[in-house]
Amino acid sequence: MSKEEQRLLEKKILRDIVESKLDIQGGYQKPEWTDILAFQLLMLPFVWGKLAWFHTKRFYKYKIRKEEFDEDEKDYRTRMCIGLNEVQWEVRNLTYLSCVI
Repeated sequence: MSKEEQRLLEKKILRDIVESKLDIQGGYQKPEWTDILAFQLLMLPFVWGKLAWFHTKRFYKYKIRKEEFDEDEKDYRTRMCIGLNEVQWEVRNLTYLSCVI
C-alpha cells in the first residue's frame, strides 16, 4: 500500500468517526404552528396564569412551609442562574450523561 493510499484510508476512517460522533442540525429548530404571533397573543393570558400559579406554589412550598428543595427545584434554580432554557438544559444533561456512561 502506497503512502497516498494509506493517507486516503486514514482520512476516510477519520471522516467516518467524526460523522458518527457529530450531529449537525444547525442552530434553529423547525418552526411550528404554535410559533405564530396571533396564536401566542391568544394564549398570553393562559400563560401568565400558569406562570402566576407556578410561582405561587413555589412561594407557598419553599417560603411559607419551609420545605427542602427537591431535585426538580434544584435543577430549576441552577438553570435560572446559568440562564439556560429548558431545551439547552436537557441537551446539557444528556451530553453529561453520555460522557459519564
